[in-house]
Amino acid sequence: MESLLVLVGLLIVAGLIWAFVAPIYLLISNNRLARRVEQLEAHLSAADPGFKPSSDPFAIPSSLSGSAEQSRPSASAGVISTSDPQEDAESDAGSAEEKPAAPPGQNYVFTDENKALLKSWLAQNWVSVVAVLSLTFAGIFFVRYGIEHGLLPPGLRVACGLALGAALIFAGERLRRIGGSGPGTLGDLLPGTLCVGGIVSLYSAVLGARLLYDLIGAGMSFAGLAGVAVISVVLGLPHGAFLTIMGIGCAVLAPFVIGGEADDVSGLFYYFALIGFVALITDSVSRTAWVSTLGLGMVYLGASLLYVATPDVELHLLAFGGLISAGTMTIPLQSMRPSFDGGMTFSHFHRRGPAEAAGFPTRLAMGGIVGLIAISVIIAGQSSAAFWAALAALALLMVVLAFWLETPVLDDAAPLVLAAMLGIIALNGYFDLDVAFSFRTAEVGFAESAPHTMLWLTLFGLSLSVVAGWKSATTAQFQNAWAAGAAVFAPGVVVTLALWWAPSAQLPDTTWALHVAAVALVLTFLARQAFGADTDQRFRPSVYALAALNMVAFALSIVLTETALTLAFAALAFSAAWLDRRYDLPLVARLLQVGVVVCGYRLLVDPGVFWALQAPLHEVLLAFLGVTAALFASLRLLQQRDRVHALIVVESAAWSFPGILACVLVYRQLDDGLGNSSGHWALSIYGMIWMISGAVQAHRAKIGTGLQSVRHLLAVVFGGMGGFLLLAALTIRNPLLGGEILGPSPVDSLMVAYALPALLIAVVLYLVEVPVLDLRRAMVALAIANVVAWIGLEIRRLWQGPDLTVPGVVDGDLYTYTVVLMLVGAGLLTWSIKTGSTLLRRSAMAIIGVTIAKVFLIDMSGLDGLIRVAAFLGLGLTLAGLAWLDAVVRQKRGQ
Repeated sequence: MESLLVLVGLLIVAGLIWAFVAPIYLLISNNRLARRVEQLEAHLSAADPGFKPSSDPFAIPSSLSGSAEQSRPSASAGVISTSDPQEDAESDAGSAEEKPAAPPGQNYVFTDENKALLKSWLAQNWVSVVAVLSLTFAGIFFVRYGIEHGLLPPGLRVACGLALGAALIFAGERLRRIGGSGPGTLGDLLPGTLCVGGIVSLYSAVLGARLLYDLIGAGMSFAGLAGVAVISVVLGLPHGAFLTIMGIGCAVLAPFVIGGEADDVSGLFYYFALIGFVALITDSVSRTAWVSTLGLGMVYLGASLLYVATPDVELHLLAFGGLISAGTMTIPLQSMRPSFDGGMTFSHFHRRGPAEAAGFPTRLAMGGIVGLIAISVIIAGQSSAAFWAALAALALLMVVLAFWLETPVLDDAAPLVLAAMLGIIALNGYFDLDVAFSFRTAEVGFAESAPHTMLWLTLFGLSLSVVAGWKSATTAQFQNAWAAGAAVFAPGVVVTLALWWAPSAQLPDTTWALHVAAVALVLTFLARQAFGADTDQRFRPSVYALAALNMVAFALSIVLTETALTLAFAALAFSAAWLDRRYDLPLVARLLQVGVVVCGYRLLVDPGVFWALQAPLHEVLLAFLGVTAALFASLRLLQQRDRVHALIVVESAAWSFPGILACVLVYRQLDDGLGNSSGHWALSIYGMIWMISGAVQAHRAKIGTGLQSVRHLLAVVFGGMGGFLLLAALTIRNPLLGGEILGPSPVDSLMVAYALPALLIAVVLYLVEVPVLDLRRAMVALAIANVVAWIGLEIRRLWQGPDLTVPGVVDGDLYTYTVVLMLVGAGLLTWSIKTGSTLLRRSAMAIIGVTIAKVFLIDMSGLDGLIRVAAFLGLGLTLAGLAWLDAVVRQKRGQ
């Protein structure tokens, strides 16, 4: 009892201090402000004789107080700008001019003007702010003091808190009604201060009755909080927006200050949602935008802190997010099916929709949607129930965006929702969380419940794709965007499952393939429906057909062998060409390009060339020849539609695959299975395959799209790898250093290693444009080096036998080299006359010079008698003829 008397005494002393100090401070402050306003009015009167001062120049600006009469703006309007005395005077004079709309991109709440108003108001009325906090903590600490010291029974403690709140509200309202409205009066700021303290005391009392003492049930506590919320909304209108915000903040703070040892605090999430509704309802009437923005920020902060501090409440946090999201979409416009107008929130990213800026209600609703998305992603990994609840909440949100809202202003939130659902599924599988772990550890087969997870998730993806497809078929705006979402989501779900959930480990291949085939079937149905409805453009049926064909390919990849799968992709590529030819679907022609790339990947990489070198010959021939036939058939279809880009891609692949097959067959013919796969011929075959791949990329660079630089880079990389292998065959794997020559001369491994690469380089230079001069010269030099090596090594084999490592040379060797060099020089010189190439002429003269040096420095030592005479006579006559031919060439060119 003594402690209670002490508490009462402290409250009386505090009240006396407030009663004596506050009037003195307010009188001094208001007198100073009055003088400043008088000076301002005098200045305005001197500048404008028609100026008429406001009857209440000291009134709190309407953007902070909310006491002025305000007309309800449209959905695209933001916070109403503060009126000044000049505007009031013009309005009194009968001016009917409306204020200009907010410029695009304006921030409706935290503008420089509103920040300045807030700073000015706080500077003038900071005592009222402190008073609100003092009264709030007085009520809260009164309840807490009673808890800690056990002074009163729980019911009486709650009753005292309710009585204190009611007394403060009654006193505030009484002062507002009898105290006047001018500065320095009792009705200026004190009523709002008392009412805020009373509201917070009521909140604290109801929370204490439920969470601390369990005196009332959940329904009664919610009814009590709702009643307090209604009271706060009603009182917030005459007492000002800023004090309302203070009350909301204190209400959010109250549960954390009271503390306690309650077993279940999940009801606080709904309490925070109720406070958020209070902020939204207040703002829907006063239209200041401050209350909803700051109020929602505070309730989100409170719910987040509660979630971090309390285990196993993720479902309640999700419910909180759903309620707030629903409130932000319905309460600001006071409609269960709101019709938002203005621009879209993310229009500066996608450049769609109206060009004007998004209205404040639109931004507020988008904030609630983003908040629900964030909460769903955060809680989805906590438990199996949270995983499914998060997906269900986002699916419901998707349905709301698609069919519930009257206008498509919030449609740009749909990609965020779809991405969040895919992210939830991916993260659960990647980190092996509850649902994925249960699936992976269950018994194989459908006897257990966990393997049904693939079925439910596949059906989930299909249902959302059907929703998006239905929306695409029934809307006039963003039709293609909704169709793209429908075509992407269900395939995205099954691909995500395949990448991170490992369904093949738990399900038979046929069963998992049927899941994927079901997706293809639904997408095919959507494509058929869209084709019947769309007569002008073919985007929707094209994108559905693309997705369906990809799912067919995916299903085939699960059940087919390597060869069958490669042929299946080739068949899909041909099917895409046929669909484009039959129904004029340009986007499907792009799928054909993707199919060609996939076929190339399978023939070169996975299973690739190394598979082709070892697999049964009939499978290799079937794979390469089948793909080539499908591509040539596709070429005929594409030519009828004149698809230039697709033609280039298909053409390059159709001509390159036979060349690669030829390399594979030559390798298989030379391979003896004794480990010679790194010899001169093997390296050259690998190099030719790389060279062909580089030529394909260089040819496709003619398309000129955004991938042109990438294709040029790939061409350089692939061609560089091929050149490196050819150089290795010329140097470190040269038969002069070791290695067996296979096959009869001249159709042997030397021809494969050196003659065929030179021929390939010549064909590439003829068919493919190589824009870099230095690169062309390097390729020509490499081709010449290969030709020289081939001729030289073949001559040595002719005289020395298959073992080229035997030391020394014989006379036949030397003479044959001389004759061949002279013939090559003469041939190049003759070719230079035909082509007019200075490079060829100089090369020919260089070879002739080398031949002369060889004869005089090497060959002469091995000749004697008449043979020496005949040899030099023949050399002289030949050189004379070549010199005459060179002179003719130079005279013809004027050199």
